Amino acid sequence: MYTTIGCLKHGVSGGGGGAFPTPRTPAFSSSGVVTNRVVTLPAGIAAGDLMVVLLQGVVIAGTTTPPAGWALVSGGWGSGSPDGVWWKIAVGGETTATFTSAAANGSTAHCAMAFQGAQGPPEYAYVDLDGTSSMNCPSITASWGSANNLFCAVNYWSDTSDYPTSYPASYTLMQATESPATVGYRTSARQLAAATDNPGSQTTSGNLTTAKGLTFAIRPA
Repeated sequence: MYTTIGCLKHGVSGGGGGAFPTPRTPAFSSSGVVTNRVVTLPAGIAAGDLMVVLLQGVVIAGTTTPPAGWALVSGGWGSGSPDGVWWKIAVGGETTATFTSAAANGSTAHCAMAFQGAQGPPEYAYVDLDGTSSMNCPSITASWGSANNLFCAVNYWSDTSDYPTSYPASYTLMQATESPATVGYRTSARQLAAATDNPGSQTTSGNLTTAKGLTFAIRPA
């Protein structure tokens, strides 16, 4: 159902800090009209991995409560009502995480990422792109400054016929996408010894009814 390309590359030294964080293959899942939203996590999670979950739902689902140990990341993606970004350091072997909606209303779409050799919390910048043909993710500057950082570009979209058709230039790691459909996520990443990055422009098949862009900075351990 999903397409994944070039999702794993071993970290190497360069620039400031330790080795670059390394992404695992992201996982996509969804839930129906229930209160317990079971999120599929990336395969092969090991102790110490940084796990990150994006959850998107409809307003009538109400506030989302994460499982124990997961913390909400501020940055503009819904703030947990019901959309949000959460993170946790893995104990090892996790395969799913159940997030609870205040009400059993509407379906939810999930994107889960995991990173080896990283520390939390992650940081992200967010932009609303509704009604445009742009899926360009925003610039971000990591609060900890220049290091061997991993920068990730994540798109969310909902449209009956259109979808993103490219990844940012140089974002060759963690390339994954749902098959073009009504609702989807698209992820990619690159390792860069810098404090700031601005993912390149991305094309789409047309104007998207709902479109969001998020850029993550992942700090090396």
